[in-house]
Amino acid sequence: MLNFSYKAKDKLGRYIEGFKEASDEDDLSRKLKEDGQYLITASLKKSSPKTIKTISASIKKRDLITFTNHLAAAFSAGAPIIQALQDFEKGVRDSAFKKVIRDIGDKVRGGMSLSDAFSEYPRIFSRMYVNVVRVGETAGTIEVLFDNLASFMEWQVKLEGDARKLLTYPALVLTAISAIIIALVTFVYPKIAVIFTQASGTKGSGTQMPKMTMLVLSLSNLIRNHWPFLVLIVLAIGISYSLLKMYPGGELFIDSLKLRIPLIGEFLKKIAISRFVNYLEVLQRAGIDLPQSLQVAGESVGNRVLMMKILKAREKVIAGRSLSESLLETGFFPDLIIRMIMVGETSGNIEDNLHKVCQYYEREIPTVIQRTFAVIEPLMILCLAGAVLFIALSMYLPIYKLYGTLSAK
Repeated sequence: MLNFSYKAKDKLGRYIEGFKEASDEDDLSRKLKEDGQYLITASLKKSSPKTIKTISASIKKRDLITFTNHLAAAFSAGAPIIQALQDFEKGVRDSAFKKVIRDIGDKVRGGMSLSDAFSEYPRIFSRMYVNVVRVGETAGTIEVLFDNLASFMEWQVKLEGDARKLLTYPALVLTAISAIIIALVTFVYPKIAVIFTQASGTKGSGTQMPKMTMLVLSLSNLIRNHWPFLVLIVLAIGISYSLLKMYPGGELFIDSLKLRIPLIGEFLKKIAISRFVNYLEVLQRAGIDLPQSLQVAGESVGNRVLMMKILKAREKVIAGRSLSESLLETGFFPDLIIRMIMVGETSGNIEDNLHKVCQYYEREIPTVIQRTFAVIEPLMILCLAGAVLFIALSMYLPIYKLYGTLSAK
């Protein structure tokens, strides 16, 4: 991709100057037409420095929400872009984010549009964020769209918190169970088992080690004698998982498995669908055409299974099919969403219907979390109690058996 400096006209006849990436001038002209602009002149420019981009991963989502709210308020009050950026930069404590805002201000001051300046930092400003701002610049509704973006991101942070809450609890309990089992089997059990081992090996003792005890003792010997090998196996599994996620086919396989996990899978499916509906609503309210909205929303849902289904639906929409019909044929979306979108298409007010679906999921997801916790919590407790009981019985049953044998003599 090449970096172009261009001059264009919008639908109102206003001159616009900016920077954009494209493969050639024809591609640049096509991209500008999609934004409602018409190319006048274009020239290649040098690639912008990458030094600040490398620090973008450290920017917190909460800081980005604060920044978006600030711009929404500043533009509503009629403040110029440069002034709004400078005011925010003065109050930023994060040095990395301060450098990013300063660099964006310099680019805008040099003639670049705000959306193009944001696009220089794709790890901070998502493709959806940039597209919405670009539409706002063209339509003159940028303060409203910034307000919508801030509300959307606040919802997204809350959603991620809910997901972490549900997924973290089982992970912590399973980690605790594993730690207790390893501690008992590795350190406590061998000291007690040696007594019975010696007794059972004594001539004429008449005692045999119970199968339960032999099983736990074998596990203890395996952990104590081969722990480096076991650690390597765990590391190999972790590395294999990371490498698998690097490939589209591997990520698709992993996301497909996640959706099949009992209880958790249904929750993850609702999360992915909720993200899609919220993304689509924001993009449609911004005035972005439906095929492009589906492309951006599909790539942003966080689940490759759903992404593939959305992109297939997008192809059908481009071919002339309705959105509700295209989504119905994926077999992934609940009837509620299909009906609401169908009503929106009939009435010509799809954004409000999507908003109603978003509100439904805002109520539904906390309910699903509570319902899932109500099932997972007792199961985790039973697993922990069962594991400890099994080990305890494997330790004390042979002791009672030995005691009974000695008493009989």
